[in-house]
Amino acid sequence: MPVAFIATTEDASLYEQAETLFVRAQSVEVPSEILLQAAILFAKSGDKNRTVESLALIDPDELKNVDFISYTLLGIELNLQSASPAEALLKLQATRFIALKSSFKRQDVLHILSLESDISAKLGNIESSINASIQLAQLLNKKSDVLNVHNKIWRQLSAQPYNVLQQCFNEAEPILGLWCNLAADMRLFQSNHPGQLTQFNTWKTANFSHPAARTPPSGKTRQWRTW
Repeated sequence: MPVAFIATTEDASLYEQAETLFVRAQSVEVPSEILLQAAILFAKSGDKNRTVESLALIDPDELKNVDFISYTLLGIELNLQSASPAEALLKLQATRFIALKSSFKRQDVLHILSLESDISAKLGNIESSINASIQLAQLLNKKSDVLNVHNKIWRQLSAQPYNVLQQCFNEAEPILGLWCNLAADMRLFQSNHPGQLTQFNTWKTANFSHPAARTPPSGKTRQWRTW
């Protein structure tokens, strides 16, 4: 699963390492690479404010391409946490970042797809968000990781009106369309739990190769009851 730079818990040891690097950067002629290392460690230590401070001091033109990728992804995470998805999207669409696409490592690709999904969701483009999650799930190896992504997709579909789900089924590409079809079918049986299970089994038999048939969202019976 993609691992975010910004941790949700504090780590004093990582903070001390970051602080040491930050101080060291003040005494070198080209500090941006060291500042990026400090920013990443501050992020992993759970200190968002020091992460922002360090990142603001970096001149991206001084960074090697591999570091520029990390610089961009960390910046996007910060934009999303500060409710600035439009700024995050601009970073994702930056000319230099796009030009480096062929050099992305596997973990970069996973991280980018996860961020793309979050950016699109915050901008209100649910179809693009789910499509990014579909691509992400297809690249994951662990079933538990796939399940986490499918649960996210299901939560997003659960919040959509029935007519939106129908339109998605009729107009979207096949994988997303069938996700919407499943969600719409379950909505029809929202007060009939046995009917939901029967309908799901019918849908699963007809679409046995679909990702949702191979790895259904967890807790689906509980979710279906509450629709």
